[in-house]
Parts: sequence; C-alpha cells; structure tokens
Amino acid sequence: MESHYQTYLLKESLAIGGVVGLTLLGYMLIENKDNLTMDQLAAKSKDSLLFIDKGVAGNYSYKVNKDSYILFNGSYALPV
Repeated sequence: MESHYQTYLLKESLAIGGVVGLTLLGYMLIENKDNLTMDQLAAKSKDSLLFIDKGVAGNYSYKVNKDSYILFNGSYALPV
C-alpha cells in the first residue's frame, strides 16, 4: 500500500529544530526572569488583572506552580 504523504527530511528537521529551539527559549526566559521586588509587589492590585485571573490573585501554591510545568516540560519529549 502506497502512502499519500511525502516526507522531506530537511524541511521537517528544520521545523522540528525550530519548535524545540523556541521551547528551550521559552523555558530559559521563564527560568531566568527576575523576581518582583517588594515595592513592585505592593504596587500590584487585582483591578489591573484580566477578569479571568482576578479570582485566583493572591492564592499562591508552590505545589500548583510545580504541577503547572508538567505539560510544559513534557513538550521536550513530544515537541510537535
């Protein structure tokens, strides 16, 4: 049985390499971002947030933060 799809090794390798590179760039930007200073944190208010984020503002959880990276880090194994 013949396949109706053709693969182009160079084009597909470049696309996958680009996606992996952008994923790594995103990861590096998140890991290396500066923390807010106490003055910057004090200047924040719920009024400046989008409506969807207002309900959870101020409810930080280390476990939830850690768990939120499961899919992001899993994208390294399945970049496309």
